[in-house]
Amino acid sequence: MNIIEEKVEDKVKQTLKDLGLRFYAKSESINSEIDKALKLFPSKSGGDGGNYPDIKLLIDDIPVMIEIKGDTDFIRKCKFTNNGLELDMSKYAIQKYATNGAIHYGLAILTHTHYDKCIAIGIGGNMFNDLFPWSYLIERSKPIKILEDVTNKHDLSYLKDLKNYLLNIK
Repeated sequence: MNIIEEKVEDKVKQTLKDLGLRFYAKSESINSEIDKALKLFPSKSGGDGGNYPDIKLLIDDIPVMIEIKGDTDFIRKCKFTNNGLELDMSKYAIQKYATNGAIHYGLAILTHTHYDKCIAIGIGGNMFNDLFPWSYLIERSKPIKILEDVTNKHDLSYLKDLKNYLLNIK
């Protein structure tokens, strides 16, 4: 982890504290079911489990996985396909890009837990303490959906009232 990434992570943690949200750091246990799911799911490199999101939350019984990069060029990686622009979920993209990694963690939760939805947030930052989050809703048996209206705001305040926010986007 580079120094800018550490500062971005500190800024995100402070933002979550300011919102009054309880978060769990990379090595902290959020609950045994989610911990087990992250362990059982293939790692970001494709090997045996051992997935460690930078920050985890459980808000209104909805898991939130956050992955952080200290470079705004590594927030998310997309590719063009016959269906248009899609997230690149290759091993390389999952390892190197914040949003792609966060979605990988969300898929682990949906695969190995009772949770039927998860929020995946990739955040890039810079030395000016700016945060650039991209938020996605992942639901079992539904396409991954970008939460564009919150992504364009570049903040995390929607997490404070996540359940109501999700009710209003459906």
